[in-house]
Amino acid sequence: MCYSNRILRGLRFAWPAVAAAAIALVLAACGRASAGEPAELTVVAKEVDGEYFYELPDTVPAGPVRIGLVNEGTETHHVQLLRLDPGITVDDLTRLYEEGGEPAVADVTEFIGGVGVVAPGERSRADGIVDLEPGQYAVLCFVPGPDGSPHLMHGMVAPLYVSEGNPVEPIRADIRIELLDYGFEVPEVIPGDAILEVTNRALAEPHEMMIARLEDGATIDQVYRALEAGEEIPAVALGGAQALDPARSQLVQLDLEPGDYVIWCQIPSPDGQPHVMKGMIAQVTVEAA
Repeated sequence: MCYSNRILRGLRFAWPAVAAAAIALVLAACGRASAGEPAELTVVAKEVDGEYFYELPDTVPAGPVRIGLVNEGTETHHVQLLRLDPGITVDDLTRLYEEGGEPAVADVTEFIGGVGVVAPGERSRADGIVDLEPGQYAVLCFVPGPDGSPHLMHGMVAPLYVSEGNPVEPIRADIRIELLDYGFEVPEVIPGDAILEVTNRALAEPHEMMIARLEDGATIDQVYRALEAGEEIPAVALGGAQALDPARSQLVQLDLEPGDYVIWCQIPSPDGQPHVMKGMIAQVTVEAA
């Protein structure tokens, strides 16, 4: 979803890049590890000469798809999945955004989740698992660049075709989390390797659940105040569940170190105020798996 520039100013340059050699070990990939397991889709976010783009396969099989995001850029990025209405193409999305902003895009798509924001130089440690039906989708980033326009308008949008797939055993969630207007129903303690089922229980508004590891000694109040002021937050964003329309769900596979984490939603409500400023922020403790 489209975010407030002031809020995202606290995210864009908050974290140092990890060693390039470590990132190089992660390659864009698609396929099933073995029969009955979900497909794997790795999305690499890059920035070159002011243009923003993803590297990812063109096609994945239908069924549950585990999506990981590798951020090789210097700005924060996410992976928003949209299911396109019949007759709508990826090229239409940039034109529609120019004409009517995010509402125009929402009119011809469904927000079905993805991977929440990941800090520069990091890879997601809270991967999205989204159950995809055959059809045409788009992968894009609504995070604004330095000029205030979303990365979508600088080229960070790609088509994804979902082909017919083989039956896959349902994935059992360990913990269920509900997204509300405006808050989370979430346990205080979560195992670091848990599979979360994230469901938007709101009646009208989309919601997301981003996950960031708090720096040593940092508090959730400090994160809130930093977001409110548009300053760097004392936390490292590692993914989570991207925007879901009401009644939609997705899974999140955790691979988190023990420690304290913050979750929040910064999608703007109709009055323009981000959900985090309405209280949609919480702290959770991750324990050893």
